[in-house]
Amino acid sequence: MINSKKNRMRIVGIQAGGACIGLLLFILTFQSICMAKPELSDQVKQPFAGIEPKLGELVPLDLTFYDEEGQPVILKDLIDGPTAITLVYYRCPGICNPLLNEMSSVMDKVVNEYDMIAGKDYRHLTISFDPLEKDIKDLAKNKRTAMMKQLKHSIDPSGWRFLTGDAENIKKITEAVGFGYIPNNQDFTHKGAVIFLTKEGKVVCYLDGGVKVSSMSQNPKPNILPMEVKLALVDASEGNVRNLFKKLQGLCYQYNAENKSYSIKVNRIILGFGVLTILGFGSVLAFGKGRQKSQAELNRKLNLHPTEDENKNV
Repeated sequence: MINSKKNRMRIVGIQAGGACIGLLLFILTFQSICMAKPELSDQVKQPFAGIEPKLGELVPLDLTFYDEEGQPVILKDLIDGPTAITLVYYRCPGICNPLLNEMSSVMDKVVNEYDMIAGKDYRHLTISFDPLEKDIKDLAKNKRTAMMKQLKHSIDPSGWRFLTGDAENIKKITEAVGFGYIPNNQDFTHKGAVIFLTKEGKVVCYLDGGVKVSSMSQNPKPNILPMEVKLALVDASEGNVRNLFKKLQGLCYQYNAENKSYSIKVNRIILGFGVLTILGFGSVLAFGKGRQKSQAELNRKLNLHPTEDENKNV
């Protein structure tokens, strides 16, 4: 009977220890999520000038745009594999050019580091969201020529396309990917981002191309890492959508619209850790108590004598 009691206590101890380790791992995971600062795209905005993630949703691929020569093209004929999309307008004096310059640099780095080549392993579509640019002769063509010259690695011309469109189709694609912008005289207030799609048009990833700025702001500095692009392209090829951390980050940070920054919700995190700790230890104690009662009940059914400790706890 003594050995039986020791075995039961050892089992309970092991299980309680396992529960404690699981609780610790959960707390550490929660902490790492809270410490990872969220992107500015998490903010709620009205009027809307930013990114509202539409992960997992489909972009209509039957939309018609116009290529660098002014010829109509359908998205489904261009998006036949992993695709990166940048929404800009070609006359933009603010973040659009730095974003495209950053992408040309990153595209070269992705070739060097991961041997992933635009036109072979993926496509990059740059689409103007200003419908007036459709009627400006050679605007998209000249922008494409300038950007292709910046690339250190030659790519197939189909690897990076520059499109324009009419107001109706522009509205459909910007709404489909959650891209918001506000007219500002002859320019726009908007945010820079790179959006990744599968060949079916499913949105799988957003990479921040710089904070939301007025088009007249000076020196925006996008910072896109080659590893981020590589992982996003892998997700786009496999159809993976990953957004769990972003949802949990909302519990940890709040957006300050006045200074356009995030601040950590210290009180909420402390409260969360406290609740998790109480629930964890409560679960361990309840498990141990329930284990003892279950064993005592089993002993009674088997006509065994309960131990002294079981008598005390029943």
